[in-house]
Amino acid sequence: GAERYNSKSWKARHLDQTIVPVDANSGVFDIRDKELADLFNRLIDKGVSLTLIFDSCHSGSITRGDPTGLVRLASIDRRDSKDDSRPTPPEERGALVFSAAQDDELATEKPGPDGDHGVFTTALIRVLRATPNSEPAHQIYQRVKAIVQAESNVQEPVIKGTEANKRRPLFGVAMGDLGGRMTVALLRVEADTATIQGGVALGFGPGTELVQLDQGKSKTAAPVRLRVVKVTGMSSSRATVISGKAANVPAGTLFVIDKWSPPDRPVLRVFMPPAVTVAELDGLARSLGEMRTGAALEWVDDPSTLSDDGRPLFIVFPTKSGWKARSPLGTTASIAAPNAAAVSAAVASLATELSERAAQVSLAARSTANVAPRPRVFVVLPPSTQVRAAIHIGEGSANNAIALVESPDQANYILAGRLTGEGSSYAWLRPDATSSAQKHSSLPARSTWFTPAQAPDSLEDRVLRLGRVNGWLTIDSPPQDEFFPYQLVLRNVESGEAKDSGVTYGGDRYDLVLRRDTAQHPKLVSKRWIYVFALNSYGEAIPVYPQSGTVENRVPFDSVDVQSLLPAEIKLPRKSPVTIGAPYGMDTWILVTSDEAIDVETFRFEGVRTDRGAGGGGLAALLAGVGGGTRSPTKDASPTTWSVQRITLLSKAKPVAGSGQ
Repeated sequence: GAERYNSKSWKARHLDQTIVPVDANSGVFDIRDKELADLFNRLIDKGVSLTLIFDSCHSGSITRGDPTGLVRLASIDRRDSKDDSRPTPPEERGALVFSAAQDDELATEKPGPDGDHGVFTTALIRVLRATPNSEPAHQIYQRVKAIVQAESNVQEPVIKGTEANKRRPLFGVAMGDLGGRMTVALLRVEADTATIQGGVALGFGPGTELVQLDQGKSKTAAPVRLRVVKVTGMSSSRATVISGKAANVPAGTLFVIDKWSPPDRPVLRVFMPPAVTVAELDGLARSLGEMRTGAALEWVDDPSTLSDDGRPLFIVFPTKSGWKARSPLGTTASIAAPNAAAVSAAVASLATELSERAAQVSLAARSTANVAPRPRVFVVLPPSTQVRAAIHIGEGSANNAIALVESPDQANYILAGRLTGEGSSYAWLRPDATSSAQKHSSLPARSTWFTPAQAPDSLEDRVLRLGRVNGWLTIDSPPQDEFFPYQLVLRNVESGEAKDSGVTYGGDRYDLVLRRDTAQHPKLVSKRWIYVFALNSYGEAIPVYPQSGTVENRVPFDSVDVQSLLPAEIKLPRKSPVTIGAPYGMDTWILVTSDEAIDVETFRFEGVRTDRGAGGGGLAALLAGVGGGTRSPTKDASPTTWSVQRITLLSKAKPVAGSGQ
């Protein structure tokens, strides 16, 4: 995304939003939002059922031309478009618009198994492959939003359209027109090894079992069953024949996933600066410590406690190739030596660049007044060799599900040392752990800070806990054969307002409610065990239904007439409503449904911060091991008759009456 000057625009900044085409460098104009809207409206005029998906910065208003952007990474095209047209937004005429970020947000990318992809695109693919084709678009949005907010600090997806369109399937397919079962084609068989047309993109891993769907003329022979042994690409895997005779099964024969094993991939990516000796660390503390009381920079002890005033934060950190400073734009500057003068010079150059960029897009409120004269700086101290040696993670370790990456930009967390008036301490810190970022990310901003003496025994434990948290925030559901028609909402006991997004306040009380999408045909579904737990901003998991032990928590309840239509709402019974309380921040409410009972204690685990006042086989074993520290492609496969739903709600302390907040 970018912008182009338009002297006839009705907007104050006279800029149109654009999509940058691949041949823009040859002088071709960007495609403006008004041009896109006109093209989309022509399709709607023809009766097309139109779904638009954008994964680009500031894409929340890509079909409208609304005011945008705090910081824009692409330069503005100053060639005047002189266009005073005001096309009707397509979403007001029947289109469904699904985009990666709000008008004033960036759209981020993360590394994946086949290269870098947008966080939004990756999340959407994961959700689509795990849900039936009949899943309503607004539920797709809720699932994607939860995954994006676990990965990105800076963006919240957008869905626009009429309420009726939000309740239809994402691509306009009527309920029942397509089945929900995921099929995979056989490519070839050599001896007892089969090559199938399904891989990374379908979200299964080694151990997944598939059974032949169409036996052709052989109605009496047992269907062929395959077990995946290696995922070899985005759409290819190798499998062994574990039953039946596959020699005569032709290419193109369809198989359906019968048992599911999640993909073998890291549960968390972390960056650890190169370790130094204690003597070198003491030297760094002396040379960098001058900045704590200097006049050139505002020294930050803890980014997660900064006020949300829009002021930028510059991060200084060591790498294998030397020290660097990083701006909120993602641009970096090399630091000649880790001392006050060199750091101040590098940060000053980045601050000037940021100020010029802000002025370029007429952001007066966030221009030089907010950047100069004292830029905020957080300096990441490297770990000592003793601290680093005590953290056993990465390839070749017993905790190889935690992956080490080369840059903070690739990481969910960085191992950050800090220097305060009380000395140095260490924590696992989000790369952008500011207060504004915490409004979007479901991951804890940081772990507890530990002194150098505490760190060797504590940092490995905390990163494994973070892996478990991220595992639950990003776990894939298996492909669903059956559409589960209920979605979790929290209903305010006093006001009756139902929430599946937005803000909650301390002291508010909520009932847990399963709400059926009344726009869809209420057909009967198999009974499922229901579990709900809350994952708070400190990474602590608390079962909220059932709270402990075993109860009759199968839906539909036995009191419901199974021959009648499913009820529009099911209130999950508790002794008392859920009460919102500290710690405040982004809370994730997770609904797990299953056709087999699960130990409630599976959904209870400790958080990663302390600075405030289960076993079995199959599915039970898989869920108990979510986010475990070891990658193991040999785990038993689980059934496909279970699902995970997530909703995210930002909790805040209740405003004081008359405070204006």
